[in-house]
Amino acid sequence: MSTNIEQIKSLLLSLLPKDGSTVGNMSLKDQIRDDHQLAISDEDFDAARNQLLDEGAIGKGRGRGGATFLNQPVAGEQAIPDGFELQAQQAPSQEDLVYSSQKPASPKSPRQPAKKKGEHSQVLSYRYDEKRKNNPHVGMVDTHSDGEEQKATWQYDPHLSPELQFDSSRSQVEDLIEDALHAREVEAKQAKDDLLTWLDHALAADNEAAIREVVANLRKRVADKEFLEREREDLSELKRMQAPYLNWTGKAERTSFEVDTVSLHVHERIDPATILAAVQKRIKDAKGKSSPALQPDLFHAPFENLPLRDAIDFYKHE
Repeated sequence: MSTNIEQIKSLLLSLLPKDGSTVGNMSLKDQIRDDHQLAISDEDFDAARNQLLDEGAIGKGRGRGGATFLNQPVAGEQAIPDGFELQAQQAPSQEDLVYSSQKPASPKSPRQPAKKKGEHSQVLSYRYDEKRKNNPHVGMVDTHSDGEEQKATWQYDPHLSPELQFDSSRSQVEDLIEDALHAREVEAKQAKDDLLTWLDHALAADNEAAIREVVANLRKRVADKEFLEREREDLSELKRMQAPYLNWTGKAERTSFEVDTVSLHVHERIDPATILAAVQKRIKDAKGKSSPALQPDLFHAPFENLPLRDAIDFYKHE
């Protein structure tokens, strides 16, 4: 029986993959019975497998009926320590304890000289090592140093596609034109019927006065007809002008447009020294003048001097 179990153990180690992948127990039994023509029982297979598990050569895997895999590293390789083994440590000697307590002192950083009483901190301006062409110089900007910017001229792109545009209120205008044209048609039909009635009355009456009246009305109708036709043509032209049209990006009418140039300044680079110098200059210039040296607020206008109760009306909302 022991010879059979040892043979099963050697077959198991040879059948398991060297990379540590799992193989089902049922598959291992079938390979031993079919490929190696060894009649084994389930008890012998379990006994051989349990011995290998106790030796640490194989491991249990998951799966229906159980699975087995070959432990890593295989025989011939030494396992790498994981640092969790319990090892006996030797107690330090008295000399080691004395040496560890007498460590050389680390060098101390030199102390900064203390400031004298009454001495103020000096405010310096910032210095930037990086230079960029797009950054303006640091400083206060006013109307004199900023100057007047010129307008920039931009050309239209000649390669833009035309856009279909129309008047959103065109339907209302078209309704008015249609009503006017329909009214003119009704008036023309009514005038035609009246004229035919007068002619029939004149022919039946044999009266010279009636014939004169019919001729006078006919002349007036003919004169008004030219005016009605011209009015109809004007309304038709107005209707045609309300139709959608293609906008060719305005190249035929305007080839360019102008935009006001806005002066852009980097306010983050105004250092404290520049701000203090500007405030001191303002205070110095204000000395000897009648007006007190007051600092205006952020939205203060020089030409206005409103009371605060009136000035806050600017910030109220509806």
